[in-house]
Amino acid sequence: KPYDGNTNATLTPANFSLTSLVGSDSFTVTKTSGIYNNANVASATTVTASLASGDFTAGTGTLLSNYTLPTTASGAGHITAVTLTASITGDPTRPYNGNTNATLTSTNFSLMPLVGTESFTVTKNTGTYNSKDVLAAATVTASLASGDFTPANGAVASNYVLPSSASGAGHITTVTLTASITGDPDRPYNGNTIATLTSANFSLSPLVGSENFTVTQTAGTYNFKDVTTATTVTASLLAGQFTPTGGALASNYVLPTTASGAGHITPATLTINVSATGTTYTGLPYVGATTCTADGVNGEHPTATSSYQDGSHNPLGGAPTNAGSYFLQCSAGGTGTNYVANSNTAAFTISKADPVVTAVGGAFDYNGNPHAGSGSAKGVQDEDLTPSVNVAYSLSPGPGNLLTSAPVDAGNYSVAARFAGNTNYNQKQSAAVPLIINQADAVINVSGYTGVYDGNPHGATGTAKGVESTPADLTSLLSFGATFTNVPGGTAHWTFAGNTNYKSTGSDVSITISKADAVISVSGFAGKYDGKTHGASGTATGVKGEDLSSLFNLGSTFTSVPGGTAHWTFNATYANGNYNSASGDAAITINKADATIEVNGFSGKYDGNAHGATGSATGVKGEDLSSLLNLGASFTDVPGGTAHWTFAGNTNYKSASSDVSITISQADAVISVSGFTGKYDGNAHGATGSGTGVKGEDLTSLLNLGASFTDVSGGTAHWTFAGNANYKSASSDVSITISQADQTITWSDPAGIIYGTLLSGAQLNATVAGASGGSPAGALTYMPGAGSLLNAGANALTVNAASTQNYKAASATVHINVAKADQTITWASPAGIVYGTPLGGVQLNATVVGATGGSAPGALGYTPSAGTILDAGLGQTLGVTAAETDNYKPASKSVSIDVAKGNQTINWNNPAGITYGTLLGPAQLTAVVIGSGPSAIGAVSYSPANGIMLNAGNGQPLTVNVAGTSNYNPSTKTVSIDVAKAAQIINWSNPAPIVLGTPLGSAQLNATVTGVSGGSPTGALTYAPGAGTLLAVNTQTLSVTAAATANYNLASKTVQINVQYATGGMCGGDAGHQILQPINAGNPGNSVFKQGSTVPAKFRVCDVNGNSIGTTGLITGFVLYQINSGTIAPIDETIDNSTNDLGWRFDPMGQQWIFNMSTKTAPANKMNQTYYFRIDLNDGTSVYFNFGLK
Repeated sequence: KPYDGNTNATLTPANFSLTSLVGSDSFTVTKTSGIYNNANVASATTVTASLASGDFTAGTGTLLSNYTLPTTASGAGHITAVTLTASITGDPTRPYNGNTNATLTSTNFSLMPLVGTESFTVTKNTGTYNSKDVLAAATVTASLASGDFTPANGAVASNYVLPSSASGAGHITTVTLTASITGDPDRPYNGNTIATLTSANFSLSPLVGSENFTVTQTAGTYNFKDVTTATTVTASLLAGQFTPTGGALASNYVLPTTASGAGHITPATLTINVSATGTTYTGLPYVGATTCTADGVNGEHPTATSSYQDGSHNPLGGAPTNAGSYFLQCSAGGTGTNYVANSNTAAFTISKADPVVTAVGGAFDYNGNPHAGSGSAKGVQDEDLTPSVNVAYSLSPGPGNLLTSAPVDAGNYSVAARFAGNTNYNQKQSAAVPLIINQADAVINVSGYTGVYDGNPHGATGTAKGVESTPADLTSLLSFGATFTNVPGGTAHWTFAGNTNYKSTGSDVSITISKADAVISVSGFAGKYDGKTHGASGTATGVKGEDLSSLFNLGSTFTSVPGGTAHWTFNATYANGNYNSASGDAAITINKADATIEVNGFSGKYDGNAHGATGSATGVKGEDLSSLLNLGASFTDVPGGTAHWTFAGNTNYKSASSDVSITISQADAVISVSGFTGKYDGNAHGATGSGTGVKGEDLTSLLNLGASFTDVSGGTAHWTFAGNANYKSASSDVSITISQADQTITWSDPAGIIYGTLLSGAQLNATVAGASGGSPAGALTYMPGAGSLLNAGANALTVNAASTQNYKAASATVHINVAKADQTITWASPAGIVYGTPLGGVQLNATVVGATGGSAPGALGYTPSAGTILDAGLGQTLGVTAAETDNYKPASKSVSIDVAKGNQTINWNNPAGITYGTLLGPAQLTAVVIGSGPSAIGAVSYSPANGIMLNAGNGQPLTVNVAGTSNYNPSTKTVSIDVAKAAQIINWSNPAPIVLGTPLGSAQLNATVTGVSGGSPTGALTYAPGAGTLLAVNTQTLSVTAAATANYNLASKTVQINVQYATGGMCGGDAGHQILQPINAGNPGNSVFKQGSTVPAKFRVCDVNGNSIGTTGLITGFVLYQINSGTIAPIDETIDNSTNDLGWRFDPMGQQWIFNMSTKTAPANKMNQTYYFRIDLNDGTSVYFNFGLK
């Protein structure tokens, strides 16, 4: 038979052979059961059957009576091993890691069919998924070897054919990826939050091995548009923006939907505009007219901050107040803004002011120190300028009696103040004012005298000091008055004579002499009574050591206890006028004596005699005082008592008392007690014993032998001896021992059941009996117990009768067959899904159950499998099969599912703003369409289309449309785009110079402006100054503005033009722009004048119309720039004695500039030299001339 855990053998008549039959006689043996010699496969080799006459059926013609039938039969018999099947349970799951390795535990293995409670622990901890990928991984397989099985609960490996493999459902779950933005993407500030990204800006983790994804999202968003707050970039991610690389599959990961990381916006540049006008010093911070503005990008005007600098461009804390040269600095941008820090400066000046100066004198008291006057100066804001004021002193009266320093001595003086001037103020001096120093009071300390009479004269003492910092000693000017010798003293009148700097003064002080105290010492007496007289003793001494004891009265004396108080007096009648009287008390004390007392108690066993204390008392002189001693009570019986003794005492001795112990103790009795040993017989058993006194008297009546016992295992009898007045009590324990009987179990094999049927009283129906008439037998315990679920196949049942107080434990075993059960699949038709949804746990969610509390049902297999993406359509069939197991039959079921068309998701963020003229293209039309499944998406179209040029304006709509397909619904999305105005480019070069008086025209105002190619017209041009304007001489600025339009920003540009005086041609009847007669033009000229004469230098400059110009400032410089030795000709010019000029002047009559130059002063003061001059004009040109002197 297959191994079933027991030795029962099933036999048929064919299993029996009888020998020694006669002829054709035969018997059929009907015995159907036998016993193997062992329950295990390896050891079961024989079968034995017990036979009775009823087990033989005689064949035809055979008589039972002719044979002696056998009572046993035996022969070879074997038990075969049960083949076990292993399955993997618990759906072992792990996250995707790129390989098929599975990690298992013993709980992931199920073995069938096992016998009874036998089991094996499978120690195999590795397996293999059918695929490394999430969607395909549905099963786990493990190879098993004999070493992977550890028997438990009595199992023997040789009784089973162990499986070599196991398989079951198992899955790999997706790994959730996290995306971050790296590389700190940045761009210059442009007023929006749009960030541009590349695949290099994305990092994904955790990825398996070399697998990776390229992220194609190119747009992100900064957390803020501004430089200081833009610290992170965030991007929304869609499945279609991940391109697998390195063998990666998207289905093995949960792809992130967002990414973020550090990102920054860098500052832009800006233009600074600044100006400042000069002021005169007012004592207040500078408040001149200023401008400070900044021009940023896109017409922004960031906040500009003005600050001030000194003439060396060092920063100031605020607007300057003091006179000097300064700069206004205009700054914008920098830390905390969207622009790079930039600044520019404008110069200005503040002029000086005048102060008000005042001198202050005063009246002072002499103190030995200089007494200074003071001066003060006030500024234009009433500010104190005193630190810059000096003062001077002189005697008053007496002008001119100046002092070198402030006066010290008393007198009349004058003081004046002078302000030296400073950066903001000019020098100034005040009028003189008076300063007076008066006499001082001397510091005088005069003391009288207070003391005890000593026979010496006593008077006032003291000092007089000046008020100087190191006081002068003025004591010589002090007179102390009279002195005194006798009590009670008197009054001393002192005087201070004074001098030039100190006032005279005087006053009175007291001289006081008082009485003295004598030195007194008095002692009392303390001691024990001795029959003598005792009193106080003492001495009295004067201040000069004289004996004053004659003035003493020491009071009373005492002989008897307790003594008394002696009252003493000194100088009670004031017989001596130089000393004070005194009195007091002294104690005279006599005390009682103590007697010597000795008292002893008693200790011993009770003997019938009375016992008490013994003792004696003695006086301090050895006299016997025992008659005054009472020894207290005596005692006969146990436990004795306490004797209280007393000593009465007398006049000279103190009384006393105390206690001593009188102790009588008990005797011990002789006690003998025995226990009991025997089997349980229903009778009570206890201890036996006796008790005897020390004189042989029977004390058993005082003995209690304790409890008696009937049941096993008896107990402990605790005996006690009560004792009495003369004997101690006692106690102890003895054992009462009763042993157990046997009990019998009756139980037959139960009828078979179906797997899932829990064991109950129908199977667990054994009975047990104990000894007849005895106590109840032990409780029955079954293994497995009631409610247990047995595996399908042959199973053994065991019952145990528990030992009781009076019975030993017992056990018995029977067998039961368990048939396989059905398994039930529950699976409702799943809710419809959208195309692109892979079949998974939400749809493939059938459940299978077997017996309640039973083993795991069979593994479920789905058709189609998990991960399959179904096309759109209604009523599609899904099937599931539950595999057969050791305890269950196979089962299957099918349901239907509807698959709706999927959506096409459009990912398209608002594109970055563009500038007018930018054609719509791939940079803006960037919609990404992702279908919900793997089939191709619908056709994509944009409105406006690729290549269209939008007009300027914010929030313009862009729309994308995606056509529907057999698996997808159509989709559309609209985003917006900002189109900024474009810049207009002005082309304009600096015009050629013109002659003063030429009106501006198209030759100068010839700017052109261009916009976007193919775009709308640019703005109209406006010039400043306009056409026809006559410009002043020198370099002038021309500007043009192109007006803003719907698509263009305002634009402007400036150029420079030089306006000059006419050169060449006639100017007032002569050649213009050159030296005129009498100096010949040319270089070198040939005009030679006599040294010391006047040389008239003349020239004209004209405008375009030939008008001579005599405007002030026309000549900006006149320079002798070269002197050569010799002349090129003799004197050839007429001597001119005109009045010499100090410089150039315009002659309105001659409409010319003239300078009658003297040759008498340097440098034109030498003969035989040629002098070269240059006249610089305010149009930037010069007129050159030269002449010689002889």
